[in-house]
Amino acid sequence: MRERPFPPHRDETVSTTWQERESGEAERGSGGAFGERFASGTGEFEVAASRLALRGSPDDPISEIMSRKVVCARPEMDASLLRARLMQRGVSGAPVVDDWGRVLGVVSKTDLVEHEVTSKRGEKTVADIMMPMAFTLPAEAAIGQAAALMAYEGVHRVVVVDAKGCVIGLVSALDVARWVGWCSRYAIGREP
Repeated sequence: MRERPFPPHRDETVSTTWQERESGEAERGSGGAFGERFASGTGEFEVAASRLALRGSPDDPISEIMSRKVVCARPEMDASLLRARLMQRGVSGAPVVDDWGRVLGVVSKTDLVEHEVTSKRGEKTVADIMMPMAFTLPAEAAIGQAAALMAYEGVHRVVVVDAKGCVIGLVSALDVARWVGWCSRYAIGREP
C-alpha cells in the first residue's frame, strides 16, 4: 500500500472502495498514476482524477510575496521592549535600522531568548544582541533566489531593500512555504 500524500490536494477526486482498489479495478479505471489521497473511514479512498498545472515560478519577484508592514528596531532600543513588541505583533524577528531606515542588522527570536536567559531587564540594548549584518535582496530578486539564500545561510528571513539600502519589505521562510503551497494549488489559509 502506498503512503498517502498530505495534505489533500485540491484536484478533482474519484471515490473508490477498498475492494476495487485491492483488485486493481480502481487504478485501471481512473488512470492509476495518481495514488490514494486519504481514507474516509468507510472503506472508500479518494483518488486524484487529474493534476492541475502549477502556477507561479521561482523566477517571480519577491515583491509578490514580501510583507510590506515590517516591524523594525532601533539599535538603542531596550531588548526587553523589542521582545514585547515582537510578541504583540506575532513576528519572530526584525531588522535593525538607523535614522534613515537603512539596515544595520537583524534581531531574531533566538537572540531575544538568549538575552532573557542571560541578562536582567533593561540591561542590554538591541545593538548588544543583534546580528550585526543582514541578508538583503532587492524587490525584483527572484523568489527562488531568496529561498536559496535562506537555505544556504540557515536564516529564516531576508530583508528587502531599495537601491539606498532602506527597508521596504521582508520575506520569511513561511512566506516562501506559503507561496510554494499556493503554486501547487494547495489550500494555504490566505493568498501569498
